[in-house]
Amino acid sequence: MRLKYLLILLLVFCFCEAFGQTYSSVISDKEIVGFVKQLSHDTIAKGLYKIDREIWEWDEEQFASSDNNLGIDKVIARVDSCKKYLSKNDLEFMKLQSESQLTKTWNSADFEGYLLISEQGKDEIYTKSRSGKRTIKNNYFSAFSLPLFNKEKNIAILRYDWSAGFMFANQCTCLLKLNNGKWKIIKKWDQFSE
Repeated sequence: MRLKYLLILLLVFCFCEAFGQTYSSVISDKEIVGFVKQLSHDTIAKGLYKIDREIWEWDEEQFASSDNNLGIDKVIARVDSCKKYLSKNDLEFMKLQSESQLTKTWNSADFEGYLLISEQGKDEIYTKSRSGKRTIKNNYFSAFSLPLFNKEKNIAILRYDWSAGFMFANQCTCLLKLNNGKWKIIKKWDQFSE
């Protein structure tokens, strides 16, 4: 009898481990976390370790600011450099991913060695930036959306923000390509810097 319960418990654990997704019902957590970690170290800002705990959602209205009738797939298709890299099937797959987000926050267990900051942490960064000390050292954070991958998972689109409070902010959507195991930014748009 004990063996039967043990076997059932083991099967339940294996099922949850194999199919338990935290961030997306389409892309694995391992792929998403690996992508964000690699970007935070190599691509966007070297040595970045403060990340906004909130995941930016793919909001149709924000993303399609010039024409609210367009969906994410159509907006991406309008960006000339994207047409070169993404097929219609890729765009449909990206749209599916944009609609599959399962949570609004990053899991701190996935980001060991990083500091996931809350609204309070961001408020402290903004307050410190108004203090008159014109230094960015350790007074910054980044925020990321879930990446949207093409079918082959060698092209991705990501929204990100790098902020030092009121001193400086850089926000954009970017197209990235996997090259020799590293993600490289090909194109940025919807960008602003202050």
